Amino acid sequence: MTYATTLGTGTVGLQLLQAMAVLVAILALAWAFRRFAAPRLGLGPRPGRMRVIERLPLEPRRSLYLVEVDGVPHLFGVSEGSVRLLDRPAQPAQPSTPAAGEAPR
Repeated sequence: MTYATTLGTGTVGLQLLQAMAVLVAILALAWAFRRFAAPRLGLGPRPGRMRVIERLPLEPRRSLYLVEVDGVPHLFGVSEGSVRLLDRPAQPAQPSTPAAGEAPR
């Protein structure tokens, strides 16, 4: 028993192109949702008190990290077995209190 097919040789290529077009459309919609709708719906990355600003690899197992904590940058040195704070922010100058008998400026 033989079955006759109504598909010609050109329709397989057309079906492949249609499937690829559908895949591209799905990917474009996913990108647009993530780019525009997700932040408005609160589905994006959550803002926190800390964020890594930059990473500088020095060697395969050593790096420098610039980390912002509450808006203040900190520099950390990271190696295979340790994490060290290399530079902390300068402390703001404390207002000096006038000495006894001295007029405030």
